[in-house]
Amino acid sequence: MFHCKQTTESQEKYERYLKYIALLSNLFSSSKTPYLYYRCAENIFCEAFDAENLSRSDVSVDAKKMELA
Repeated sequence: MFHCKQTTESQEKYERYLKYIALLSNLFSSSKTPYLYYRCAENIFCEAFDAENLSRSDVSVDAKKMELA
């Protein structure tokens, strides 16, 4: 699994950013279930894992991360 192969620092950053956005979503909704806008989740992924954001490109993937051998 991709997440498990990343550094602890990157994993924690990703999880922390997702929690922040989930908490902010309560400002805009009365629902107790957090709303995570997909573009925001894509950007958080790229920021946390230093991946190239391809979400606005005409390709079938949203991000690209080169693995080092």
